[in-house]
Amino acid sequence: MGRIAFFTERLPPDDDPISTFSYDLIKNLADQQHEVRVFSTYREGSQLPETRSRIEILRPFKRWNWLELPKAIPLLVDFQPDVIHLVQPRAEALGGWTNAMSVLPTFSSLLGRPAVVASFYDLREEKLPMHRTLLLSSDVVTVSNRPQLELLENFYRLQAKRPVTAIVPVPSHQIEVGDDAYSERNDEFLRNFIDSRPKTIFVPGDLDEHCNVEILFETLSEMLTRFPEASVIFGGGWGDIPPIKRHQLMAVFERARAGERVLLSGPLSSSGLLLCLGRSQVVLLASLATTSLKLTQVLSEAVSSGAVLIFTEEQSLLAALPWRDRQNAFIVGRDVHSWSTAMAEALTSHELVQLIRSRLPDFARAEGLDLPANTMSRLYSEALERNRTTSRR
Repeated sequence: MGRIAFFTERLPPDDDPISTFSYDLIKNLADQQHEVRVFSTYREGSQLPETRSRIEILRPFKRWNWLELPKAIPLLVDFQPDVIHLVQPRAEALGGWTNAMSVLPTFSSLLGRPAVVASFYDLREEKLPMHRTLLLSSDVVTVSNRPQLELLENFYRLQAKRPVTAIVPVPSHQIEVGDDAYSERNDEFLRNFIDSRPKTIFVPGDLDEHCNVEILFETLSEMLTRFPEASVIFGGGWGDIPPIKRHQLMAVFERARAGERVLLSGPLSSSGLLLCLGRSQVVLLASLATTSLKLTQVLSEAVSSGAVLIFTEEQSLLAALPWRDRQNAFIVGRDVHSWSTAMAEALTSHELVQLIRSRLPDFARAEGLDLPANTMSRLYSEALERNRTTSRR
């Protein structure tokens, strides 16, 4: 098996879904006998993931500035990786034009020309220019769903170099015993809110990830008016929505006299997200943008957590599982009327909801998916073979 140098800004238990996705992939690759050296950020007092065999964690970076590379290069030369795998720059590593993530591929000649792989989990069109250098210097670029792949294909049509592009779906993350990264008090509050209002509609994601927040709020307000026993949990924060608009949006619920049945949770822990997915009557995804990281995350967690989803046919294609309307989810159109119809059915038909929920475990087993690590290992092998073929010419 190969030697892989992973570069990722954050690691669990950091409150960052990309950290969770990428470290789950790292663990799966180590289980396949790859030797993995992880290069990450030094933060005083921060926790590290539990130690595992074939995984070594180093933290030479503080700001991911190119001036910090002299600390990392000797460690790479010593390791002689077959693959340099860069996980989506998103915080410190986007702090300047000469960030370490973009410069690292230029050192490949010192390391025997390893394959350069970049993985993106939350790729959006407006952020493509920030990643241009990395996108043009990679041998393989992976994303987590088809809309992101289409963004890449449009980007590379205008470029001379075209790397291999592929979808590597995010692994389904399970909370490990002893995971105490987040406050249990917040989870207990969520549990009490849901248990005291058993017909809860859960809407994941920061509100700026939704395509039309005004329509979303109006639709949910109408549902709360029709069903006095219902409640809504927004599983995130406001995002970039300005304060004045926040007051206008919340006034929609106040006019319906339903403000006390609406909870804006703020950022959720992993356990808090699974709690909301598993205990809510229904989970509304239809308003989330197809490129939303939260949509990708929830689709990966839905089956294992027993979540009853409402999402569009377009969104259903993002996951490899063959979703079927009213068999293992509610699949709706883009129109708000179909959302309302599905929510009303989920709130009134307890039997249908329980039937959908009961089918999910068998659904997952019957459609056992190729592990993301298997897909990534194949991409590594293909990239290395291409590099060897090119060097022989």
